This record gives sequence, structure tokens and C-alpha cells, in this order.
Amino acid sequence: DTAASAILFNTGQDCTAGSRLLVQHKVLDRVLGRVVEAMRKVRLGPPLDRTSEMGPLVSQKQLDRVLGYIASGINGGAELLLGGKRHGDAGFWIEPTVFASAAHDSRIVREEIFGPVLVVQTFADLDEALKIANDTPYGLGASFWSSNQASIDRAAEKIAEYTAIGVDGV
Repeated sequence: DTAASAILFNTGQDCTAGSRLLVQHKVLDRVLGRVVEAMRKVRLGPPLDRTSEMGPLVSQKQLDRVLGYIASGINGGAELLLGGKRHGDAGFWIEPTVFASAAHDSRIVREEIFGPVLVVQTFADLDEALKIANDTPYGLGASFWSSNQASIDRAAEKIAEYTAIGVDGV
């Protein structure tokens, strides 16, 4: 539920939106099923309506931009698991969207979409996860969930190390 809400907050129009979800192979089916189900149940509605869980995008330009990213994901061979379309025929509404099996060099993986589009990628071990996480020019926010505290500590250290290198290298 938290992974789903990380991309849906502010309709994904946030530079710390959780647009990439890296999941270890051995738990992929369980995690993916829960994320898709959580996003499927999201109630779209006006932001001031207390029953709404996700509002519209900010403009027609942003709607077109997000739909362009979705099209690039589909055309690039990513597996569309949920959403991918405009919601309704008025306003700037878009369905919560989930992709899997996207190429690591695809636009939906490498660029910030600023919409409710989640791309799920898999990894075998922590080293591979860190390589994937750090393989983007963007990286304003990250979180790590594990039952292994040593893995969390190592991941936080390696992300911080990468960020420090990036800042010092500018």
C-alpha cells in the first residue's frame, strides 16, 4: 500500500514520487499483486473531496506529456499491467498506471514522468538493486524496505555515497 501511495501522492507530480519500484525476484509476484490491487482501488476525484485518493494532473500539457511517456513504455515493449489511459473525457484525469518488464534504458525508467505511473523492476541481490537505483540522472528520493537491517544500512550508505559523488562532481 505504501509503495502505491508513493507514486499516487500529488498524482505523481512530485520530484520525490516513487516512480520506480525495485523488487527482489523472489517476492515479485506477491509485491506486484498487492501494488496493482491497491492502485486499482484508488478513488479518483476532486482534491478537496475527502473521499478522493487521487486528483487530476495540473494541465492538458501535463496530461499529454504523461500519456506520451505511457505510449513510449508500451512501444518500448514494457508490460502494461494497469491503467495507461485518460480517465473520462473532461479534465486532466489519468488512470493509475503500472508497468513491468521495462528495458533499463527506456524513457519510463530513466526520466521523471511527473504522473501516476509506476515502473516495477526486478533485481537478484542488493548490489544489482543499487546499480539499478543509481543508474539515472535523477535521484531526489529513495526508500528501502527489507527485513534485513544490515542490507538497509548498506543501501543507505551506497545511495548517500553516490549522491555525494554526484554533488562533488558538479
